[in-house]
Amino acid sequence: SALAGEALGWLLGALSGRSLAGGATAEVFEEVVLVLTPTHVRLYLPRNAWIALGPRLAMWDNLQLWLPPTGAQDDFELLEEHKARSFVQMLCGVGSLGVCLDTGDARAGAASTVESWPLVQAFALSQFEADGGGSFLTTRIAVSGVAEA
Repeated sequence: SALAGEALGWLLGALSGRSLAGGATAEVFEEVVLVLTPTHVRLYLPRNAWIALGPRLAMWDNLQLWLPPTGAQDDFELLEEHKARSFVQMLCGVGSLGVCLDTGDARAGAASTVESWPLVQAFALSQFEADGGGSFLTTRIAVSGVAEA
């Protein structure tokens, strides 16, 4: 969502004000997945984003990082599978999940909205059972919009 892109732009890219409201942040952070737990920051991002943001983000305590395999930038299917597997692994041990929802999505409800997202749908694939997936995400994890939390 645009809101998620702005939140990531502020948190990861140190953007604010006009640079954040410019709208380019959603595209820059489209492939980024961030899961905050009480004890860890779990982050998936493309290698080019890590190259740009790594010097700042590497200073974070308890950062757990997932990066695509080296040399895989041209293999779309490998990248998507790796991102989905990383997402499933990032959610291991998480009992509740807050997500940024746009206003229209918030009206539909967090659980039904997130189950329509391709990355969340991948959570249910049987090939990810060994990583903690293999069922609908919302049957294992309580999901709410962050505005509701």
